[in-house]
Formats: sequence, C-alpha cells, structure tokens
Amino acid sequence: MLEKHDHVRLIRDTDTDQGLIPAGAEGAIVHVGDGHAAFIIEFTNPVHVATTVPADAVVWVDPDNPPIPPNAVMVPWRPFILERIAAHRAKRRAKDKED
Repeated sequence: MLEKHDHVRLIRDTDTDQGLIPAGAEGAIVHVGDGHAAFIIEFTNPVHVATTVPADAVVWVDPDNPPIPPNAVMVPWRPFILERIAAHRAKRRAKDKED
C-alpha cells in the first residue's frame, strides 16, 4: 500500500482541478486520502503542481532503479513489486536511523 513520501508515476492522463496531468508524470505523495482511494501528489516532472489523483491512476516508482517508459504495461500490485517496496522502505528507514 502506498504511503506518504512514496514516489509515484501516473499510468494514464488524468484530468484534475489543476488541469490535465500527462501519463508518465512523476511526483511524491504528500497526503493519503481516507481508505487510500486518492492521494494528494506533488508532481515535479514534467509539470510542477500539487493535486488530488485517484489511487488507480498511479504506480509506485523505485527511485533506486531506472524509470519504466510511460507506455509500458504496468501491473501495480504483483508480489515482486510489493517486495521491492518493502525493501526500499527498510533501506530508507535504516538510512534515517543513521542520520
């Protein structure tokens, strides 16, 4: 399940109150809505805007691996992706403890 500060990418063009955000836009979750149905995401690439996006429009991005092309077929919640998310969070928490 996605959490605050996770890096995400849009998997489809999404019309928001801030305008159309194109598929492939990347950003970080700044707020998780009730029941994880939507997120407020601060996008930084290719636009800089913070807006609400439905949960089914985003996938987690592993900042330690190269980006997946926006036209690639994405399957958000396969077990290997959940394992990568868990490993990344463990590494991030260990680094936070060092600092």
